[in-house]
Amino acid sequence: MSNTAYGDGHAVTALSVSQEATYVGVGHASGHIFLYDLFQADEPARHVPPIDPTVVRAGRGEGHFEGSPITHLYFVGARKTAILSTDAHGLCIYHSLGRMLGMASNDTLRIYGQYSLHDSPHIFDAMPLPVGTTDHPSNAHRFVALLLSDKLLLIGLQPSARTWYRSTVPESCQTAALAWFPAIVQEKSVQHPLLAFAFGSQLRLLHVRSVRVKPRSPEDPATSAIVMAEDTLLSAPSSIVRLQWVHRQLLFVVTDNAWLLYDMRKNAYTEWQPHDPIVAQHMATSSTCALSLYVWRSKAFLLAEDQFFTGDFLPWDARLQELEQAQDWYEALRLGLDLYHGTSLGSGIGLPDSRSEQKYIIAKRLQTIQQNALRLLSASPADAHTLVHLCGQVAIATADETFLYGDLYWAYEQYDMEEVYVHELEQFILRGQLHTPPPSVVQRLIAFRDRRQEYEEVSQLILHVDPLQLDLDQVLRVCSEHGLWGPMAHVCEHVMHDYVTPVAYLLSTLCTQLLRHEFSAENANLYAIFPLLSAYLRGLRYPSLTPMEPTDAVKAASDIMSCLFSKGPFEWVGHGAIPTLDHKPYPYLRLVWSLDSEPFFDGIDLAFETDIFGDERPSSWLHRQTVVQILLEACQGPSIPEDVSLFTALFVARNAAKYPQFVSLSDQQVQWVFTVLTSDVTNHMDSEYALECILSVHPIQLDEAHITALRRATFWHIYEQALFKTHQFNELFRFYLLDLDGSHHAPGQLYARIAEMLSRSGLRKAAQRDQLHPTLVSSVADVPDSLLGDLAQVVSRYFVSLNDAVLDELNSTPQRQYLYLTFFFSLDQPSMKDWPIPLRRLWMTRLAEFCPSQLVAQLEAHSLSYFDLDHARKEAEDFGVLHAVLWIYDRQGQTPYGMDVLDKHIDTVTQHVNNAMDDHHGRLWIQTQHVFQQLRDLVHMASRLCIERTNRKDAVMEDARELWFRLLHALMTLEHTLSARNAAPASSALLSYAQEQSRMLTQDVLASLVTSVSSDTVSFSHLFRRLVDDMSTVEQKYSDVRVVVEAMLSAYRLRCEVLTLSVRMNEADVARLFHELTKERGSGWFIPQAQIHVTQGSPHPKSNVRASQYAIHRVTLTPSGEVLPCSSDLSM
Repeated sequence: MSNTAYGDGHAVTALSVSQEATYVGVGHASGHIFLYDLFQADEPARHVPPIDPTVVRAGRGEGHFEGSPITHLYFVGARKTAILSTDAHGLCIYHSLGRMLGMASNDTLRIYGQYSLHDSPHIFDAMPLPVGTTDHPSNAHRFVALLLSDKLLLIGLQPSARTWYRSTVPESCQTAALAWFPAIVQEKSVQHPLLAFAFGSQLRLLHVRSVRVKPRSPEDPATSAIVMAEDTLLSAPSSIVRLQWVHRQLLFVVTDNAWLLYDMRKNAYTEWQPHDPIVAQHMATSSTCALSLYVWRSKAFLLAEDQFFTGDFLPWDARLQELEQAQDWYEALRLGLDLYHGTSLGSGIGLPDSRSEQKYIIAKRLQTIQQNALRLLSASPADAHTLVHLCGQVAIATADETFLYGDLYWAYEQYDMEEVYVHELEQFILRGQLHTPPPSVVQRLIAFRDRRQEYEEVSQLILHVDPLQLDLDQVLRVCSEHGLWGPMAHVCEHVMHDYVTPVAYLLSTLCTQLLRHEFSAENANLYAIFPLLSAYLRGLRYPSLTPMEPTDAVKAASDIMSCLFSKGPFEWVGHGAIPTLDHKPYPYLRLVWSLDSEPFFDGIDLAFETDIFGDERPSSWLHRQTVVQILLEACQGPSIPEDVSLFTALFVARNAAKYPQFVSLSDQQVQWVFTVLTSDVTNHMDSEYALECILSVHPIQLDEAHITALRRATFWHIYEQALFKTHQFNELFRFYLLDLDGSHHAPGQLYARIAEMLSRSGLRKAAQRDQLHPTLVSSVADVPDSLLGDLAQVVSRYFVSLNDAVLDELNSTPQRQYLYLTFFFSLDQPSMKDWPIPLRRLWMTRLAEFCPSQLVAQLEAHSLSYFDLDHARKEAEDFGVLHAVLWIYDRQGQTPYGMDVLDKHIDTVTQHVNNAMDDHHGRLWIQTQHVFQQLRDLVHMASRLCIERTNRKDAVMEDARELWFRLLHALMTLEHTLSARNAAPASSALLSYAQEQSRMLTQDVLASLVTSVSSDTVSFSHLFRRLVDDMSTVEQKYSDVRVVVEAMLSAYRLRCEVLTLSVRMNEADVARLFHELTKERGSGWFIPQAQIHVTQGSPHPKSNVRASQYAIHRVTLTPSGEVLPCSSDLSM
């Protein structure tokens, strides 16, 4: 091609080849564009010169200016004379070159860019949609993808130029690239065009789809519409500079430092390789405009500055070939499996697009590798496990097990490695990956494990292999000899639909061992018969416990019942009669019961809950009534164990109540069940519940024997109901009083039960209740302590006349008498009744004896005349309740006598401390603590009484001061006595305890005096001076007086702190109240609702107006009824 007209100074900056490869477009740095016909390449076929700026300004043309290098040049569609070009100044021009009357007639359309002094944004690429191998609606629009630094524009040139789609990024990028893939036909379907584009390292994909548009009317032709959809793909490790499609599923990505392949099927980069140093050197010195890349027929062509490079894409099996050449067959198998599953990294070049065809080619390759790998078996026996494992994976993946069971097995058998082969193959079978190995292979596997006596492995093999692939003779022999009952049942079910054979084998083995006295349930696995029976009777397969088909479920249950419940020997098809222990009826039931009865009945119980058993079944074996009758008949023999009778009775009782419409019993059968259940001593709760069940649907006439049996069995709920039904109210009353069933755990429960009993007919009248008097009196001694309060409630409500008799019965146990009396004088719910005086006196005695702390509270809860205070004081003195004695003296107006009690007890405390200190063994500690507790209660009561006397309105101050003086004087006396005492080392702790207690009492009294009594009433200084003067007659120490002084100061400090705190609280309240008042005055009163009241005239001037949330408005009414507003309103 000639270029001499423009010299070497105008270099070629853009090249393009037409669709059919007959024309070449050349763009120059000068702005000229030439089209060459390759068949006549000496001269340009067409020429697009730069445009004169004056023509552009005049609006008579479009084009590139002189000196604007052409950066991109493409043929548009299939035409040779339609081209798209861009220049270095950001202009994108569409040229349609034609001829008219032999003269050039060019149509030019500026798609993007402006003619200005400042260049338009840089265009990274502008590429029209290529023509594909099939027609697509998008071809009619002649789409052009224009890529800038921050956006992608998809422009349609026909029928008129417009932007169809726009994609942007937040910030401008230094690199960008795009690549079209046209519409093609793949697997007989049209694949829509794809546009891959990138901003920096972000890779995106635009789908240009065609959808059918429903016509508005049947006469209108069907049309289609273009729909755009954008996907974000995985970002590249670095900035993308070029994109090229290898094929529709594989995108070639060039970054600034590496080559990458992006697989659309896996949505991942499947291959990565850094730039070759030679290529990287030129790419580093080239601008993105000077770097050109093209892929054609799996070859890549790269032009960078003055260097041209070409390279091939590796085929899909390149790595496989390397491994085969290195004879690394195991690694080749692993790689081949990855390729087959589609998980291996690779380009997939050389493989067909269809996934099924790809798998077929890779499977053939794997077969070849397996044959070659087999030669390594003799050379490296240590890898024998690996070879079987890999070949097994290949067989599972490709569903071709010929090599695994053929050549591979014979090779392992030849090299005496059968154990390795069996072990690896078993793992696949147990995982369910190989389900149908050939019968010959399974036979050899089972025989191998049988020889090694590994029967657990044999069981697992049988359960995981398709039963049709098993040798039945071999399986039945091995299972029967070694007790593999689960596998045997599995085979018999699936192959022969035989459900009796496993049970027959089990019964035969059990009978044989019992007859030979060699029974060993653990060794023979005979307990497997119970889950086996339970599964079959419920319509479940064994051992998988999966549901059977309905017809199979009925057949299995019927066959098992006809065998197990047979009254005589059962004929086993092909084997004769199943052996029995003797000639008694129902031999197989008794045979199973001899092993264990409880799991047998559990299985039958579960089976009854299914829909297999019912009267609508044609087989009588599946009728619940039939089963129950056979069980009852089988249990009537004399040699039946007690546990069998018990479980039979439990089963019959529960199911008779559960299925009353299917199961009916005679009175004799119910009586037998009653006798068995009431004789049970091991399963008490189950037996009682079962008996309740059967009596609820089959009631019997209860007599004294039944009631005795229920009482002996302690079936209390049924016993209670029986007593009700037979009207034995005396026994029922005694039952409640003695709490035989242990149901009275909360107060009031006994009373509630007795009240309910007495409300029934036959006990509602007083004369009828008199019959219960002897029972009540005779039962009092045995009533539990916790129910004595309820007993008192019952007596006070229904048997008042028996109260004295009850107290007489309790007279020998004073504490129980106290518990009984608690109800009559409860402080929580004080009774309003005026109880007899003897009862009150007795209560005072028992209260002082057993609960002295509540004595004063009881006295205060009633009037002074309610209790005999003299008697109460005497009892309190007898039992040492001194604070109550002091309280009673005070209420009787004899407070000085009460203070004498305090003085006397002070002397007692002093004497006791002296005695305790003389006891060098320290054995009186507990008594000392008790004595000081009495003193503490007494002092607190005295302090309380002093406060009351002082604060009375009619108080005599001299008497009040005298009481305070006597109290403090007593404490000072105790303090002086203890401080003057010298203790031995062994008694020093006791003396310290006594002194500390005395000091604390003094401080408490002084604190009460200071905080509760006004100083104007009782002057502490005067009281203190009197105490000191009184103590001057005895030898005293400074420490005696210091105690009083310190206590006084502490009390005053406490009073000051309380006053300070009160002042602060008052100040805070006042400030808060003023703030609220100010806020309310500012907002006015809230009016909750509108109410109209008409008054005559204004409110009286002297009326008191208060805040009551009303608003009063004064208005004037005219004679015609008009309202005239008034300026003065009042809100209240």
